[in-house]
Amino acid sequence: MFGCLVNIPSLRELNLSNNNLKDEGVKMLCNAFGLPACQLEKLNVASCGVTLVRGFHFNSILKELDISRNHLGDSDDWADVLFCLSSLETLRLSDCKLTEKCCGVLVKALSSNLTNLKELDLSGNDLGDRGVKTLYMGLTSRCCSLERLL
Repeated sequence: MFGCLVNIPSLRELNLSNNNLKDEGVKMLCNAFGLPACQLEKLNVASCGVTLVRGFHFNSILKELDISRNHLGDSDDWADVLFCLSSLETLRLSDCKLTEKCCGVLVKALSSNLTNLKELDLSGNDLGDRGVKTLYMGLTSRCCSLERLL
């Protein structure tokens, strides 16, 4: 199915939220849409049963990514994905079971690669006091274009 969608050159936005794609389905999606010919700018895979993002390769021109309501947890694997998304302007990670451990990784990604990010949604996660402090310290001490933090 994803291979067919890639052949639509005008496709810029794809919403697959609330589908039971699971890890393997999203991985196949990423492999298809990671091709150079793909012009996809917005991808929504919220509530798709994703738990592991190791090996996901999103297209580097992606501007908006919503992976909310997936159980990503504190695995460092999803952080690797962030370093490939230099054009990203909106990242939604609400209700992903993230904790304070992920905050340092987010700050590092924001300061080194996600310099175009305008909106970051971390609502519904248990970041704790130390996690929020890490975010605050990182966002105020680094060159960051973030305009909206949820």
